[in-house]
Amino acid sequence: MSLFADTKKPLVGIDIGPSSIKVVELTRTSGRGAAGFRLERCASRAVPGGLMDGRRITQPKELGAALKEVLKAGRIKAKHAAIAVASSSVITKILPMPKGLSDRELEALVQLEADQYVPYALDEVKIDFEVLGISNTAPDSVDVLLAASHSENVDELVSAVRSAGLEPALVDVESFALQNACEVLAENWPGRSAQSAVAIVDIGSYATSVIVVQGGHVVYTRDQNIGSARLTEEIQARFGLDPAQAERSKTAGGLPEEYAQTVRRPFAEALAQEIRSALQFYYSAGAGEDVKKVYLAGGGALLPELASVLQESGVVTEVFNPFESIAIAPRLKSAGVTESAPAYAVACGLALRSFEA
Repeated sequence: MSLFADTKKPLVGIDIGPSSIKVVELTRTSGRGAAGFRLERCASRAVPGGLMDGRRITQPKELGAALKEVLKAGRIKAKHAAIAVASSSVITKILPMPKGLSDRELEALVQLEADQYVPYALDEVKIDFEVLGISNTAPDSVDVLLAASHSENVDELVSAVRSAGLEPALVDVESFALQNACEVLAENWPGRSAQSAVAIVDIGSYATSVIVVQGGHVVYTRDQNIGSARLTEEIQARFGLDPAQAERSKTAGGLPEEYAQTVRRPFAEALAQEIRSALQFYYSAGAGEDVKKVYLAGGGALLPELASVLQESGVVTEVFNPFESIAIAPRLKSAGVTESAPAYAVACGLALRSFEA
C-alpha cells in the first residue's frame, strides 16, 4: 500500500520523525522468512531544531541537507527511497465494491466514493487503494482499502528527500510500514489469522501510535499525545538538567538511584495507561477481536519497565526487535546498533518494500 509507487528498485527505508531521521538498507540472503534478509547499513541522527513543526516539514531543503548527512554516515548506496507519511495525516476507509470490476473501473469508483470521506477537494489529495479480498459481510463484494492524504504532506516529504539526492520511489503510511516490518521480521507473529488481533505500539518523542492488525490488515489506529520527550522533560525538572543533558542521561545513565522509582516507573505507568485507553476505544467500537499480543516499537519501547507494566493488565507484551532474526553486517554488529533496534522498525518496514513482488 502506498500513496504512490514507481517501478521496483533497491530502496533505502527512510523514517523522518519530528526528533530524528533513521535510514535502513537491507539485502536478500538465501534463507527463508526473516532469515532471508541482512542488515547492510543503517544510521540515525537528530533532526536539527526549526525544520519541523510537529509532523509538518517547514524547511524541506534544510531537512534534505540533514538527511544527506545521515545517508553519508550510514554509507547508504541505494539511490531510491521508500518513505512514509504520518498515519495521523492519512484518512483510511474500507469500502465494499462489486466483484469483477476492471482496474480502471475500480479506480473510477474509488475516486467517486472518496469524495464522501475526504474533507478536501480531490485535486488537493494523493489517493491510493488496495483490494483486501472478499468482503465478510457481502460475498458478492470485495473490501477495498482507501488511503488519502493532503498533497502538501506528501510533497514536502518528497521535496526533502530529493534535496538529499535521492529519488522517492514509494510513499507509504507509517502504520502500514510498521505492520510490514512485524509481519516479516517478528518471531511468532500471530496477526495473520482473521481471528487474531495484534497491537503494535510505536512510541515516538511526542506521540504514541497504537495500531491494531487483524487478518493481515490494519483495522484501527489512534495517536495519544504522550511520548518519550515527556520523560526527558521530567528528568530536567527533577534533576535541574538542560534538555541535552537530560536526553543523554536518559539513555547513557548517570542519574541518581531514585530516578528509576520516582521518575521512570511513574512515566511508564502513565504511558501504559494511555496505551490501554487507546485500546479501549478499539474495543468500544466492537468491530474486531480482542488483542492477544502487544508489540512495542519506536525509541520509547526501550523504556525498561513498560513491557512489564503493560503485561500486568493480562496482555502478552513484547519489545519488537526488527534485527533479532536477520543477519547483521559485522561492521554494524560491532557498532552496537541492535541496542536501539526498536527505533528502526518503521525504516525496516519501508526497506522491505524493495523485495515485494
